[in-house]
Amino acid sequence: MVLPKTILKQVEAICRAFLWTGQWFSSTPGNVKWESVCKGKKEGGLGFRDTVKWNIATLGKHVWAMAMEKDNLWVKWIHSVYLKNKTLEHYHPTIDSSWYWKKIWEAKMELERVGITTAKLRTWTHYSVKRVYQIMKGETEQLQWSRNVWDRWSILKHSFFSWLAIQDRLKTKERLVQYGVLQDDTCSLCGGGAETINHLYFDFQYTQRVLELVTSWLGLGRTYRDLESAFKWINRRLSQQKVKKKVWNAAVNAIVYCIWQVRNSMVWKNQKQQEDHTAKQIKFLILSRLNKLRGRKKKPNEECWIDSLYNV
Repeated sequence: MVLPKTILKQVEAICRAFLWTGQWFSSTPGNVKWESVCKGKKEGGLGFRDTVKWNIATLGKHVWAMAMEKDNLWVKWIHSVYLKNKTLEHYHPTIDSSWYWKKIWEAKMELERVGITTAKLRTWTHYSVKRVYQIMKGETEQLQWSRNVWDRWSILKHSFFSWLAIQDRLKTKERLVQYGVLQDDTCSLCGGGAETINHLYFDFQYTQRVLELVTSWLGLGRTYRDLESAFKWINRRLSQQKVKKKVWNAAVNAIVYCIWQVRNSMVWKNQKQQEDHTAKQIKFLILSRLNKLRGRKKKPNEECWIDSLYNV
């Protein structure tokens, strides 16, 4: 179906507003630009579809059917009314052509811009909308941390906050000062230093204590300088220990979420939670998640390790 670009942009605006505000309409800008959100999860996005490119990819199936001269009524009608024994390479729509036909032709031209010519379409035995959409998006680098952030053992809400944090897109005071919303970027929790992602999660004594309590519980002590280096270390150190790696991913994502909640509680309610209480909350969230995954097949030593977490 040919959809007008204005309709596609409205659909996109509704998706964008719902993602960031939970409402169907919002003029508030999102934390991450929509172009990045539409990238795949492995590429640092959320996997939303670019509606304009997807619509062009779907229209491409009509172009492919014409190029292959498929034996169906629509292709025969196009050849009778518009092409009139001309090939696609030697035809151009006239000014009195219908709007629908012009839009299909525009889709053909867009496909040619990314290298999908009529000659190339003739070599395809079948047409895949997904394949064409991927070509239109272009190749982008796959990010190593994406597997850690979107690990299925992590709670989805925690993964989302980690996704924002690792891209420095949480609304810290430093960013709010850049937006002109605040004039003071001093950390709400310690009162010393600018409230940045690295300060909040790695330089702040409160967070370091929480990290110490959680990492000692998991049996691995380590300090990090940022989220990306933390995930790199997990991938390198636990490459042969699948279950431990997944639990550690869940732990890091839970820490990111819970520390941000502690920060918000201080900003909005002027209430600061004790470090041991935050660590217990993180442990509880991880164990609750592990309970739901109890039935999954694991090695005996992995089962023993998980059981040990309940006894600490």
